[in-house]
Amino acid sequence: MITKLYQKSILFLYKIKIYYFDLLLRYPSEFSKAIYNFFKNPSLKISRERRDFNFFLKQLGPQNKKKIFNNNESVLVDGMWDNACQWFRYSLVRKALRLDEYQEIGLIGKWNKKKSISTFEEINITVFKYFNPDRIDKDVFYEAFKLIKNFKNPEDIISHVWPNKVPGGLIYDHLLLTQRKPVVDLNDDDFCYQIAFILNSFRQSKKLLKSKKFKIIFLSHIFPAHYLALISTALILKINVVIIYSSFGTLRLLRMKSIDDYKLYTQPPDLQNWMDKIDSSNNNFFNIGKKYLTKRINGKGLDLGSQLTYSYAKKLNKDLIQEKYEWYENKPIIGIYCPQWFDTPHAYGMSNFRDIYDWFNLTLNEIKKNNFAYWLIKPHPVEKWYGGFTLADNFKNKETNNIKIFSEKVNNLDFINLIDAAITVHGTIALELTNLGKTVLSSDKSSYSNFNFTVNCDSRSNYVDRLKTKWWCVEKKKENIYKSNVFAGWWYGVPSWQKSLILPDDVNKDKNCKELKSIFFDNQSAVKKEINLIKKWYESGEKKYHIFKLDNSKTLVDIITSKNL
Repeated sequence: MITKLYQKSILFLYKIKIYYFDLLLRYPSEFSKAIYNFFKNPSLKISRERRDFNFFLKQLGPQNKKKIFNNNESVLVDGMWDNACQWFRYSLVRKALRLDEYQEIGLIGKWNKKKSISTFEEINITVFKYFNPDRIDKDVFYEAFKLIKNFKNPEDIISHVWPNKVPGGLIYDHLLLTQRKPVVDLNDDDFCYQIAFILNSFRQSKKLLKSKKFKIIFLSHIFPAHYLALISTALILKINVVIIYSSFGTLRLLRMKSIDDYKLYTQPPDLQNWMDKIDSSNNNFFNIGKKYLTKRINGKGLDLGSQLTYSYAKKLNKDLIQEKYEWYENKPIIGIYCPQWFDTPHAYGMSNFRDIYDWFNLTLNEIKKNNFAYWLIKPHPVEKWYGGFTLADNFKNKETNNIKIFSEKVNNLDFINLIDAAITVHGTIALELTNLGKTVLSSDKSSYSNFNFTVNCDSRSNYVDRLKTKWWCVEKKKENIYKSNVFAGWWYGVPSWQKSLILPDDVNKDKNCKELKSIFFDNQSAVKKEINLIKKWYESGEKKYHIFKLDNSKTLVDIITSKNL
């Protein structure tokens, strides 16, 4: 009895510590910011531009003003992530599927409540469900308190059987992102709270989704943990799950039928469909991929990653690098493209490594053992944009004469011209490099690993073995170039009718309001076709909207060409 009372008291005090004292004592500036935000921050107010945009959304969507529903089921609409592009995307889906015939229920989270509710109400959605797993009961804290005692090392998080059979690697990724560290820290001061949040996400998801008869839930993300909890719970309850998002400016809807469908997030083509295009005499996808990749490496890509990678004007050449590092021997220079440390490394099903830190340390230790190449390591272009752990700050002292960290801000095309081959974990850089005739070693699963235009590794030991060889001396380079361009054609291709119905990057948030309205009014014909195709896609039962869209379009072009039509 005394032991139980003691444990409950400790957990109660821990909860107070998390909610109040940590914010004040550990992060005084954050505490001040929170107080300022509460009273003054304009982001909590609704700007005139946003109000105008909300009115535009009202005109865009169907309006069941009488609220007489033809169906006795409801749909749950994600308002936890407030973003102008996301509201625009949902409006298209809403119109296509006549969702006004159902009772639409807005899902409100911890952030931007006022803005989300305002938008929902403007488009005639007036019933809300609140979902905030941060509000954790004592019994959940106690469950987390017991669970963390079983975690002796970070790998235990991955191997643990989590609720609804959600893969442990995805839970691990959530913790990486929460902690902003390259390896999950079991001694983090807030670790018990972080685990309690995850457990509570599953508990609250079950309570929420059993509260009404839902037909579909529309979400903006698959990750982090609270989205995974909603998705996996809905699947168990036989509720349809649709993820609404964009990639490279085009609408990508994903219907999830199992939790493992998270691997389809990038929407690669099905292997058989792709092979049919490879085997046919139709070079359409090859030409689209070739054109797009050529434009991308010349700085014309529309996405944030492309702009950060290929935007710098500083020029370099091989002679300067050889002079700088005194690399005078006749050896190849191998580039190592380091991924972002905590941006869902398990998103493609990573199994050879625990995380990016594990991969990097193994790679570094292995390449030190050979002397037949020079190695140039490049940090990820968004590393500083994300903040937290950086490559140069933490590994600079581990450089050798043959291994250098190249953290200078240069155009990636110049970097590509410096190297003879490259290593990545699962980066899209493999497409660009292969297109330019450079061999790529892909060290774990990726969106393209089934398509065999990179040197793949099916295990950790296989990767280590390859590092001991001159793996870049491969045959079939022409075949690999062809395959990579066909794959890029699938990924970056759009119907010619799409024209400039290309959405801006989500990162700009409300700054996109005006542009989204212009895109809609300038592309009325394309909008109608998009809406009709969304309806056909949903009725077909297919998972990946982007692939369905390409399969059901006669003439295709690359995204950048489409934008300029």
